[in-house]
Amino acid sequence: MAAEVAYWRWRFLVDSSGLRNTELHTEDSFFQARVAGQAIDLGAPPWDSLAGHWTRGRDYAVTYALDDAARETGLHWLRYAFVRQPGGLKAAVFTVQVPAQYHPHWPHWSQTWHCKTTAHSVWLVHEQDRFSWNF
Repeated sequence: MAAEVAYWRWRFLVDSSGLRNTELHTEDSFFQARVAGQAIDLGAPPWDSLAGHWTRGRDYAVTYALDDAARETGLHWLRYAFVRQPGGLKAAVFTVQVPAQYHPHWPHWSQTWHCKTTAHSVWLVHEQDRFSWNF
């Protein structure tokens, strides 16, 4: 998830002419939740054979159409491959009722991360954990 936050923070900065030559500092809360409801896994057949359609860099047309179709058919959430972190999985949750449970007893169930974004790099820091990306 950190890679996704980093990418979109960077895109926001470089796509904003008034911010492009500045630094952006934010605080982000990451959390774990269990979800329930009707879903499909885009990494399983038959959807996995179509993954190339929604993993095309900056072309989100098919992704938006898939999102619209999922909502129209009553799906509550989707599971899919994390493009910016190979091997990772993500979920898109469509209704606020779906995050079924938060467990304060889970290790690190909620964390606050500090993010610094420039036109060339993004850093995310939480206690001793540090990640950085260069663009």
